Amino acid sequence: MMSRKTLVLVRHGQTLFNQKERIQGWCDSPLTPLGLQQAKETGLELKKRGYTFDAAYSSVSERAWRTLEEIYDGPYSLKRELKEMNFGALEGDPEDWYPDFDKREQLQVQQGGESHEQVADRTEQIVRQIMKQPGNSILIAGHGVGIWAVVRRLLNRMVPFPGNAAFYALAYDTQTEQFELLDMYNVHESAKEEEDNGN
Repeated sequence: MMSRKTLVLVRHGQTLFNQKERIQGWCDSPLTPLGLQQAKETGLELKKRGYTFDAAYSSVSERAWRTLEEIYDGPYSLKRELKEMNFGALEGDPEDWYPDFDKREQLQVQQGGESHEQVADRTEQIVRQIMKQPGNSILIAGHGVGIWAVVRRLLNRMVPFPGNAAFYALAYDTQTEQFELLDMYNVHESAKEEEDNGN
């Protein structure tokens, strides 16, 4: 039995709400032409780096599975648990209305949204379930805050925030159930880039 698997988590490409700088969590908007191009470029980058996949999963949001389809041409499964952070009543608001990200998190939780810890909890749970399924190389398409929160949790350290169509590649030990960072592409220098609504 293989004791090591590979997990690649890819953020969706640019969307209409990213372009308009709107808060986008459980609400959805389509990929822009640039977003589609970003997804294609990420697919090429993954091939260039030698990644192939035995199985693929995506958030139920269209922006995630459309990105996946530009990268992977096999069957895939949709998982609600991979959805982006729920911003509650702030969904769709202009990003610049809430420049202080910590205060925005408090406000969104008060108005029916989620905290970073809640997002990390549900995302980690489904990722660990997925890693117990068949396949030695797994691709997951998701969202900015969701990926950032779960990678930070799995590695137990701060990590940069993923840009549109960015990816993290992690190694997973099936015996210890521990993760380690293998590779990353198109991540921001500062983790405070989570303030980019691009979720």
